Amino acid sequence: MSGYGIDLTVGVGFTEAVERAKDALATRGFGILTEIDVAATMKAKLDVEMPPYLILGACMPALAHRALEVDPSIGLLLPCNVVVRAVDADTTLVQVADPDLLLGVADEARLHPIAAEARSRLTAALADIEAGAGDRAATVKLNPAELHLIKHALHSFLTDFRHDEADVARSISDLLAKLAASGDTALPTASNGESCLAIPA
Repeated sequence: MSGYGIDLTVGVGFTEAVERAKDALATRGFGILTEIDVAATMKAKLDVEMPPYLILGACMPALAHRALEVDPSIGLLLPCNVVVRAVDADTTLVQVADPDLLLGVADEARLHPIAAEARSRLTAALADIEAGAGDRAATVKLNPAELHLIKHALHSFLTDFRHDEADVARSISDLLAKLAASGDTALPTASNGESCLAIPA
């Protein structure tokens, strides 16, 4: 772990690590707001060569909204940066900014549980990257009515069976958080207008 982030070294090439990172972040409810190719920028602006280096600006809208309601100036610390950089041809370092440190700068107690949830989701995403879980995601195409029906059914299931089906309820809660973070209209769409939802197998 670096002084201001959480590190993971994986034994895969840069391109695969980037794909794993994007898939894992999406699975854990994060959207990618920005994507900065540092190596390409340095080459274009300074004619400097460097190993592949990508910065992903990850954001979970529900958590960001809660944080902004506590302190509107917290936007200065958003989104959460995820760095993917090549070590060599077969090794890549993935680093995520530590939300505990970022939001700790504000010294606001109400931000602590938000930072803790963000950190938990990001560390889970790192575990998915290490395991290659992103490779096992399936894409399901849903029209708006079907997406609404699934959300309604999942909410109903949680209301009726939360205490009896703890493991299933936890998985459903995670999926609902992902749907809430993406929004019905913000999900990626296919050419026919249907929503595309990636679900881990």
